[in-house]
Amino acid sequence: MKKQLLLCSAIALFIAGSVNAQTTTTRPVEEETILTYQQALGDFAIPYNGKEESAYQLNPTNHPYWQTSEFIVGDLWYNHILYKQVAMRLNIHRDELVVLMPGKPFNIVLEKEKFNRAVLHGQTIIPSQTDLLKNAPSGDYHILLHEGLFPIIKSYFVSLEEKIADRVLEHTFRVSEKIYVCKEGTCHPVAKKSSLLKLFPDKKKELETYIKQHKLKFNKKKREESIVQVVNYYETIL
Repeated sequence: MKKQLLLCSAIALFIAGSVNAQTTTTRPVEEETILTYQQALGDFAIPYNGKEESAYQLNPTNHPYWQTSEFIVGDLWYNHILYKQVAMRLNIHRDELVVLMPGKPFNIVLEKEKFNRAVLHGQTIIPSQTDLLKNAPSGDYHILLHEGLFPIIKSYFVSLEEKIADRVLEHTFRVSEKIYVCKEGTCHPVAKKSSLLKLFPDKKKELETYIKQHKLKFNKKKREESIVQVVNYYETIL
């Protein structure tokens, strides 16, 4: 048992030293080492010492989780250590990242102060307290849409509302989202083309031409994609 603990400690030190908490790629050899480490520690591979997720006492008509209420396997950077194949879900109402404890009937809410980054649903989740963001909007977790000279994030705002339908009281989560472009230490909300172009007056004509040539739209369906595309282009012509 003592040898196993020493081995796991050595592997943990290797991982902590070789994995950068600000990257989302890992070499195959490192991935194999990480998985070996997690398998050796079993239930103790991830610090399951957070609080247990509490259930909602109400019976809402929908769920408060980002994209799905199911636990989805992804990569987690926690306390500057990378953990592979972790089952997670993000509660955007309570602002909680929850992990599924293997073989146990309860789920654990991770400590926000130790969270570095996660890749879930093929997208990156980052905390407010990071060097990447300055003066970030409210909320502890944000979706990173673009990581460059001008990072782009998406933040969710969720409220629990109630109404009476057919003499029955119903509770529903209402979700709204905002996109922010971060420039010079401040994250600016961008909802339309004009607010985006206002951030980059030095290249306004070039950006307008690019938007027109590529027929970019800024309606609700296309806004996110268009903002990322324009900012990425702006970075290339600086």
